[in-house]
Amino acid sequence: MLDFSKLILNTEKPVHLQMSHFVKQQIYIGEAKIGDVLPSRREVATKLKINPNTAQKAFHALEEEGLIITPKNASSILQYDAQVLSSIHKEMTSDFMGVFVKTAKTNQFQLEEVIRYIEEEWGK
Repeated sequence: MLDFSKLILNTEKPVHLQMSHFVKQQIYIGEAKIGDVLPSRREVATKLKINPNTAQKAFHALEEEGLIITPKNASSILQYDAQVLSSIHKEMTSDFMGVFVKTAKTNQFQLEEVIRYIEEEWGK
């Protein structure tokens, strides 16, 4: 079962978006897989100390994106296809790479420098 207690909420983004991002991140890093059951919306709301409507909004968004299905009178289940998985990988990569590249450009690094620094760090 997906463990929402690992999600640390902040005030920078709406909670439902943070929840959605968390689920995608767990899929991206391999902690969540197709067929995994999600806790109920009420359980998530209680665990995160949020309004149940916020949890509902996040689950609804995950359903709309094709990440979960919720059979009648049953728990939500992770269920996605290769195209959705590819989209998650692209989103997760572009999130951190966008910040990294923007910071490098702001600091006026040249591409060759950035590559060299990455290679040095990667080798540690």
